Amino acid sequence: MTNKFDILWQIMRTKAKVIKDPQKKIDYIMSFLMNFPNAHNKDRVKNWLKMTSVAYSDLLVRSHFNTALNSIEENPEMFRSVNDNETKMEDISNEDLMDVYNDLKKRKYGFQFKKVPVAHTEFMKQLEKEINKRNMKLSKFNTLYEEILKGGKADGMSVQDIADKWKVFVDEVEKQIAIGMKVEREHTTDEDAQKKITKDHLAEDLYYYKKLKTLGL
Repeated sequence: MTNKFDILWQIMRTKAKVIKDPQKKIDYIMSFLMNFPNAHNKDRVKNWLKMTSVAYSDLLVRSHFNTALNSIEENPEMFRSVNDNETKMEDISNEDLMDVYNDLKKRKYGFQFKKVPVAHTEFMKQLEKEINKRNMKLSKFNTLYEEILKGGKADGMSVQDIADKWKVFVDEVEKQIAIGMKVEREHTTDEDAQKKITKDHLAEDLYYYKKLKTLGL
């Protein structure tokens, strides 16, 4: 049985909803099917085509949906694989994760269901678990980030001073600075600010960025 709440499919479905032009909407979904041709996606797309076409009263527009359906039916050999998508929720971007979550949170079930399907409820729990996990990591990072901005531990310290403090060669400090600046680049494009923040961290803990990586941040 095909799982309608596959995360990759839910992302595609959610993105298709904001496409206004019906033909472009169909093309987007059909492109997904061609890129991930398996029996499960075939069922998902066929159901989507049938249900989405109902929203259009224009018979010409509906014919486009039927054309897409026919093209699937005419090429069954393309979708014989029973191996479903392998995309993991933890690999999904924050933006896509939240878009799917917010869309499903507003979803209403009509005459087909007396109550919200169990599969929907379980999938929402999985989404919430992943979102909460990321929020906890972000909170830890922000706390560490705020502490270093307040501290200014490296004010007036040269790279040599930091090396002397930790009793290491300057090369080791420069290596850690390069690692740190790469991380800080995600928060500011100002290289002077990147270096200052990085040095502040290293003055506090030479292997601060290794520890961040261990935390998964």
